[in-house]
Amino acid sequence: MRLKMRRVISQDSSSGGSAPNTPGSADILNQSHPKYMWRESKMFGKQSLDECSDSSQDGDPPFKRKIRNSASEGNLSNSSWDEERVIPTQDVDTHLLQKLDPRTKFDDCPAMVTGVTFKNNGDLVVSDAENHKVKCFDVRTGQLKIECSVGSNQATLRHPCGVTVLKKTDQILVTDTENSDVKLFTRDGRYLASFGRDLQRPKGIAALPNGNVVVTDVGSNKVVLYQNLSEKGVVDLTSEIENGCQGKLGQPAGISASGDGAHLVICDAKTNSVLNISVDGQLLKGYYTPTGSAEDQGSISPGFLGPGGLSQEWHANTVLVADTGNSRVVRLDLDSMTLTRVVLSSQVQQGQTKRCQVTEPELIAVGPDGLLAVVERQNRGVVKIYRYMK
Repeated sequence: MRLKMRRVISQDSSSGGSAPNTPGSADILNQSHPKYMWRESKMFGKQSLDECSDSSQDGDPPFKRKIRNSASEGNLSNSSWDEERVIPTQDVDTHLLQKLDPRTKFDDCPAMVTGVTFKNNGDLVVSDAENHKVKCFDVRTGQLKIECSVGSNQATLRHPCGVTVLKKTDQILVTDTENSDVKLFTRDGRYLASFGRDLQRPKGIAALPNGNVVVTDVGSNKVVLYQNLSEKGVVDLTSEIENGCQGKLGQPAGISASGDGAHLVICDAKTNSVLNISVDGQLLKGYYTPTGSAEDQGSISPGFLGPGGLSQEWHANTVLVADTGNSRVVRLDLDSMTLTRVVLSSQVQQGQTKRCQVTEPELIAVGPDGLLAVVERQNRGVVKIYRYMK
């Protein structure tokens, strides 16, 4: 087996030059704001700001401008960070900052994002199934920092999917649905090992503070705990979960762990439910989509329709759920198991018009610095980055 790894380090402008069309060092601006500090990076590339200005007609979304960076020209900055053209919602202070294209000059195909998470330092990690890679980006500049894959013909990383990061070591774990295993990489992208031979189609993955990981398997509809990243420490949590919820798991997919590692949250796309369980599989609480007529929880329509991913908020007992079928991202309070806010929606009122903010969100991740990454089902080649305020 041949190891293939690339680590990309941006060159400082004072070091004597950089690759064509590649920025030297990002110029970060700090601007005051009533609620928080804005951080804005300048647009790079051959196009000027005037050339990239919005020429949209009335009714077009304000964030229509898009910087197109050609991978063939060697530009590794694939994002357009624009805090002057923010898109607010009515429900929470959520603003679209950029649309990041994970395709790089090293890729043969457009990206297809199947997993997304944040590292402790705020870097964005994505799984790209089309190019058989896991990539790490500086989320503010779009600069590729780490790219890793295994094997000369991509046979050993065939379809990377769910991705997570170990808090203590920054090691990256990714599920491979076609190889039916989990792969472990160093923080620099070097391949270390694989485990999970008992899995069929692993999808979601969450890391606990003690180094254990939990995997959802949509092939067998199971939830499996791996202790010490080893085949010897496998614990099947499925039976315990099903005993608590008095029903079979339909399609457990998205999974997230609390910061203290005390519990896990799993969304079931087939039963339209979200389960809050302990690390040994005991059901603590569950949110089940109401059937028939049901009273709204405030102004929020109750229930999910094919929820995709979820992500626990940092330092809070709440999760954000990608309610894919209802085209929205909502906040779920884990104490009361009620929906408390709509974070993103397909119908946002702005003045006299309604505008689509997000369509069929399937993957989401909350970052440590208040950023929210969203991937839509029909647009897997783009990661939308929002400034999310709780």
